[in-house]
Amino acid sequence: MPQAPAKIRTGAINVLAQWLVIDKEGPEKAWTSMIVPFFNRIWPMEKRFLDNAHTVHLIRLAVGAGDHFPSAIELLRPYMQPFARSASLHMLTGSGIPSKFPHSTLDLLWIVLRSSEATSFELADILDEIVAAFPEIEIDRRFQFLAQKATRYR
Repeated sequence: MPQAPAKIRTGAINVLAQWLVIDKEGPEKAWTSMIVPFFNRIWPMEKRFLDNAHTVHLIRLAVGAGDHFPSAIELLRPYMQPFARSASLHMLTGSGIPSKFPHSTLDLLWIVLRSSEATSFELADILDEIVAAFPEIEIDRRFQFLAQKATRYR
């Protein structure tokens, strides 16, 4: 996999994300039996293979992991890069992940948005869902920083 061009690696992650959601045994089983071994054995760990084009697909994988979302964020964290321009977070909206796993969702948002000038149309709604599930999270400095970056249209 390291010898493959970045577009091939991006395509591989995209295919994994699709397989995860259609696996007949369910996403949680597919996560543990297919995705975790893939990243532990095959995916290159060298920094030179990091590419922020992979980030959106890695987020799709994490969301697709369902109840394994917190461990998915931990596994995929080293491979995620801050978004360069626009931050596509649509896969989080409507997934229930932010309300079910508010701390892990905040971790994810911090990874992909903290040092980025990127904007996301979905950020405000995701933050609202997080705080509705766990109001005490508003005192987290990361939450406060991200809330300032969020564009509100209402």
